[in-house]
Amino acid sequence: MDTHFGDRPPGSGSTGELSFAEIAAWMRKHMFGLAVGALLGLVLGLLLCALMPRIYRSQALLAPNSETMQSSGLGALAGQFGGIASLAGIRLPSGSNKDEAIELLKSRGFAARFISANNLMPRLYENDWDAAGERWSVAEDEVPTVNQGVDRFVRRLRRVQEDRGTGMVTVTVDWTDREESARWVREMVNQVNEELRSRAVDDAERNLAFLESQVEKTSVIPVREAMYKLVEDQMKTIMLANVRTDYAFRVIDPPVVADEDDYISPNWALIGFLGAFFGAACGVFASIAYQLRRSRRRASA
Repeated sequence: MDTHFGDRPPGSGSTGELSFAEIAAWMRKHMFGLAVGALLGLVLGLLLCALMPRIYRSQALLAPNSETMQSSGLGALAGQFGGIASLAGIRLPSGSNKDEAIELLKSRGFAARFISANNLMPRLYENDWDAAGERWSVAEDEVPTVNQGVDRFVRRLRRVQEDRGTGMVTVTVDWTDREESARWVREMVNQVNEELRSRAVDDAERNLAFLESQVEKTSVIPVREAMYKLVEDQMKTIMLANVRTDYAFRVIDPPVVADEDDYISPNWALIGFLGAFFGAACGVFASIAYQLRRSRRRASA
């Protein structure tokens, strides 16, 4: 049997050490398999990229509105007059704040309301939707639920990140349609502002009704003064909520529609490199297997 190095893997000599010449000889022996495998892997990788949908990213940079997202006057004045109010049997509720607004934006409940308000289920599961007939094209028991849509939306499409250092909030949507991606970011910001604005007005109106019903029931002067200040604060809250569309978040950097060639996925360079790498590895293994098979045939001849 031929015992030349070319029929053995490198490092199989008596010392087990590799020399540059041995490595070069081994590489030359399997260069064809390596080159063909790398080329095929590269072609397959690029073909895969061509078939994959383009994913576009839209972002908005938001600043929590400090004037409206601070604890309401009820909460602030509760600390000042809470003791006196408790003596009169009055409970001073507290309002929402910046952290609550951010958590609402991150919440699954908000995502579910956003999906329902914008009828996004057919878009999230467009392969299961018959656009012409405007109905689901799958069996009834396979129709995706809103919970499934929320899972897909929250895990794959939408991200909400807060910079604890600056307090800024970034809302990101990754989607196959670049115009929809930017529009969804804008609509999410508008919807969360509207929900928090409406909630603030409702809370303030209930607080006013409570205060008006209690202010005449107490003769304790400090408590009456505190209540008048609370009434003023709640009227201010209602005024600000009614005149500000950016009640909870101000848009510092609005989302823009990405250029057609400005997609984040697929990454042609990365997938092409990985395809060539794994193709080259497979080509080398195939070449080694072929050489071993030829050696066995010669040995048995």
